[in-house]
Amino acid sequence: MAQAIAAAASLALAVKLKKMFEKPDKFLTFPTGLGYSYEYLDFMGDPYKSTLSAQEQLNFKADFARQMNLIPEDKPAFVPDASTFLWDEIETILNDSIFAKSALTPQEELQLAEAMDFLTDDRTSDDGSVIPVNSPQVTEYYKYKTLCEEAERTYLDEKLSIEFDTGPDAQQLKEKWNAYREKQLKDAWDKAMQDWIDLGFKRQVEHAQVLKNNLELRKYLDLYRQHYLEELSISEIPDLNGRGIGFFTSFFSPADAFDKNLPWTQVTLTKSEIAGLINEAPPELKSYFGTDDANLDIESLTLEYNNVIVMRPWFKAEFFHSRYWRLPDDRVVSDGKVPNSGKLPAYITSMIVARNIEIRRRKEAANIPVILPMISKIPIQKLQLSSKAVAAPTPMRRPITATPVARAPLTRVSATRAATSVRTVSRSSFPRIRVARMSTQPSATVVRRLNSETVKTNESYANVKFYGTTIRTLGSPQVLSVPIRKADVRLPPPNSQIVTEKVNFDGVGVLALVCKRLPKSPDPDGALQW
Repeated sequence: MAQAIAAAASLALAVKLKKMFEKPDKFLTFPTGLGYSYEYLDFMGDPYKSTLSAQEQLNFKADFARQMNLIPEDKPAFVPDASTFLWDEIETILNDSIFAKSALTPQEELQLAEAMDFLTDDRTSDDGSVIPVNSPQVTEYYKYKTLCEEAERTYLDEKLSIEFDTGPDAQQLKEKWNAYREKQLKDAWDKAMQDWIDLGFKRQVEHAQVLKNNLELRKYLDLYRQHYLEELSISEIPDLNGRGIGFFTSFFSPADAFDKNLPWTQVTLTKSEIAGLINEAPPELKSYFGTDDANLDIESLTLEYNNVIVMRPWFKAEFFHSRYWRLPDDRVVSDGKVPNSGKLPAYITSMIVARNIEIRRRKEAANIPVILPMISKIPIQKLQLSSKAVAAPTPMRRPITATPVARAPLTRVSATRAATSVRTVSRSSFPRIRVARMSTQPSATVVRRLNSETVKTNESYANVKFYGTTIRTLGSPQVLSVPIRKADVRLPPPNSQIVTEKVNFDGVGVLALVCKRLPKSPDPDGALQW
């Protein structure tokens, strides 16, 4: 049967997401073909309630950590070096760094102690270790920050729709926007910001964070290296499938981000908006997704999305912003430019995930399966995520050069090949980016054999950090009285020539990864004593 590649719809969605999420220090990269089943996403769940076995949970923890700690290049195509991870580079940099000679004044010592006391609480793990986690004030800070950012994106989504809509109702929508709609959404955004200030301790938390980031490294200086390496060590979890090569504690937040009963933000692209957004697409994005729709007449594309934060308790971004260290050679960690380059130009901060896709198109095209390149090379009507498809280890593979539309950023298992390459495949598999265990040790990776007592301690640390540093969803823009989206009224009414197709593949597809650029690093302060 013929298949229609909806490249234009993917390109338009990519442009819109870039306009909503990108900032001077952040960019989006698109890992086409990455998705997770709901079963897979239970890898940090209660082992006594999870449908996953303990080994499956460990497998998926490792898989997720390796995927989210690949080092992205500063470009739309997600084609990282699959043999090097964020934790590898940090270890190497710490071991090679030279620190300045400095110390805190008694007043600065007091300020740091007060800031740390405000930002963290101590929690005792099962083995008796005392582990710092977020204080209640910091937890509320991130809850209300999430709500405020969600309200901002709701405003930007609709603003962009109005700007790029050229359909027959465009003028009427613009008039409504100018008359009252923009004010409604802006007021909701302002309310979310005020709640963040009043209820989320915004000013207090950010003041304490500035003090901590500025003073903590100076307190330790050369001891900082040892402290940081020890924190890395306790964050490492051995992978029994990895022949002793571990992975580093990484998870997502909010902890209930993938609860199917929680509302997500909805975005709708109409035919006219798709055309308008494509005109704004940069050349590199056009070459990546393509623009032809293969005669597929899409009237609109609707989906629900969520921006899910990637958490790494062991990662200290403030280290790369500080100027108290240098490297003994000319190695560039980050050149601080746009686009950024170096050994560590950026790192993944969150993933934009989608569910509940809805396509409205002409009736005569209804029997043609639709491929959305941003989601998968498999028609979305045939996608059914299966966590079992990634249970078995396979050798690490190097990236494959991207080609227009039918891209493969990393070697992956197709739905046909999956039946012979993994242990159990009960359903057709989402073609996922594979970052599996390595059959040989790369030079960048340090293999540490961890004894059973260390393993138990590190797993306990990971669980305490997960429950002590993630948040739970407080609400959504709709809860904060954001009016019903215009998407409910701006689409043409159903008729005999238009059909609506809803797709739910028992999981989420990753639309894009949000990456944060590192500043120029190292950038040592010449005025310090070295």
